Amino acid sequence: HTSSYPALSQALTSLEDVLGFVHSTLETQPITDELRQALLKKLDTASSCLSSLEHEASQVHQFAEAYFQQLRQQTITLYG
Repeated sequence: HTSSYPALSQALTSLEDVLGFVHSTLETQPITDELRQALLKKLDTASSCLSSLEHEASQVHQFAEAYFQQLRQQTITLYG
């Protein structure tokens, strides 16, 4: 799974960039209907990306827990 860490990091950075952009835009620009629609579209995309990342993280977490449990059991067996 180490090969997926750079992609995960890049996706998180991109997501943070989008959220930062939306936040700063809301604070610095008058919100027209056109801008509101554009920002909502960006937020929809960010939300979808976040859901995907959450799902991937959940799978990695489940894999890690099972793997660590297996290693723990092997360690206990080797103590015996």
